[in-house]
Amino acid sequence: NSGLETPQQETAKLSGTANGDGSSTVAPIMDALVELYAGEQPDVKVSSGVSGTGGGFEKFSAENQDKLTAVTVDGVAPNNETIESGEYTPLSRPLFVYAKNSALKENPAFYDFMKFTLENSGDMAEAVGY
Repeated sequence: NSGLETPQQETAKLSGTANGDGSSTVAPIMDALVELYAGEQPDVKVSSGVSGTGGGFEKFSAENQDKLTAVTVDGVAPNNETIESGEYTPLSRPLFVYAKNSALKENPAFYDFMKFTLENSGDMAEAVGY
């Protein structure tokens, strides 16, 4: 239960638009979610923009993969379990998604995409390498 249930959820197939924007940190996850969602709701056009911070680090990381190594902090190595549990800190953090309440109420396509995002973001984060 995502806490977002509304009467609009009963609609099986939707059409419309949903627009998102955020940092380059969440962009790979959002792009993967948009692609997956398009398979379920092909008549909903979802766009994902990147206007936030992190572009420089993303480029540096991509160009230096052979020189970068994971850092163990206080004897704790980074992996899905230690990051999810909060044991691997301070170098990990949750990623947040925010939505306008009015958009959730007034746009069934946006509501459905946000629900989809909440249900699938963990798998997509792992799929894109987070």
